[in-house]
Amino acid sequence: MLNQLSKTFIASVLLLTTATVSYAGTNKTLMAKGQWKDPKTGLIWQRCSIGQKWNGRNCTGKAVKMTGYDAIKYFKYYNRQSPLAGKTNWRLPTISELSTLRNCSKGWSRRGGEMVGNLVVNRGDISIETVPDGYGGSKNIPSMCDLDSRTPTFNSHVFNSLLYRSGEAYWSSSTYAKNGDHGLWLVEFYGGSLGWDRKESGQFVLAVRSE
Repeated sequence: MLNQLSKTFIASVLLLTTATVSYAGTNKTLMAKGQWKDPKTGLIWQRCSIGQKWNGRNCTGKAVKMTGYDAIKYFKYYNRQSPLAGKTNWRLPTISELSTLRNCSKGWSRRGGEMVGNLVVNRGDISIETVPDGYGGSKNIPSMCDLDSRTPTFNSHVFNSLLYRSGEAYWSSSTYAKNGDHGLWLVEFYGGSLGWDRKESGQFVLAVRSE
């Protein structure tokens, strides 16, 4: 019985290891083509902002800002012309998807904390925003990174050319309901914060696709 269990365990470990190695190899291949597959979500992202080109090692050229109106319809034309890797399912990410790219070195911002002298004795609850989930519902996600988190608040090994200076942000496809149909949610990677802007404004764009 023990021998059988050992064999089963070893087989499971080998299967997991093989899958992990296979995934790592696949992602390495994608990375070399200017793409990255997020192991948490399975989504595949372009490593360059729209307007830039992947030269095999880095992003070259200048990222372009576009209005929210243009960002929403951009991929209808992009996928017909010269999409990256010949894939025709690139799109603007939802706010729920875009927010998963945040990498907060000190965790999430919290509200209602308590200090005694210079000591934090109660960090409070994580500051939350309720955003569209992309499927007609909503979900709660952290509103921003802790202020002590390192900048930029994304994986700079994967995305070595994303724009992250204060005030620079990336559009999502999600409507900001409190502004009727005139605003879109966005992510600003300087502090890893969620926000919104009117569609008339100009922001940067990052492309995503499913497998």
